[in-house]
Amino acid sequence: MTKIGVIFDKGVFRPTEPVALPEGTKAVVEVDRDAAEMSAEELKTLTEWIDRVQASARLKGIPDDGGTSHDKYLYGEDPS
Repeated sequence: MTKIGVIFDKGVFRPTEPVALPEGTKAVVEVDRDAAEMSAEELKTLTEWIDRVQASARLKGIPDDGGTSHDKYLYGEDPS
C-alpha cells in the first residue's frame, strides 16, 4: 500500500506531491481527522460511543484501566 497526501479542492481529491501512478489508476482515500477538526455534534457522538463501550466492558468485568495492564490480564505478568 502506498500513502499519498491529498487535499479536497472544488470537489476533487488532489495529491499534495507528485505521484508515480499510471493514468486511470483507481485508489481508495481514507480520511484521517483528529478531534480538532470534528464538529461539536461529531465529538458528542464519539464521546457517547466511548462511554457505551466502557460501560459494556464494566458489565463484562473488564478492568477500567484503559488496557495499561494488558500483559497482566493476558499472561498473568505484573507490568511494573
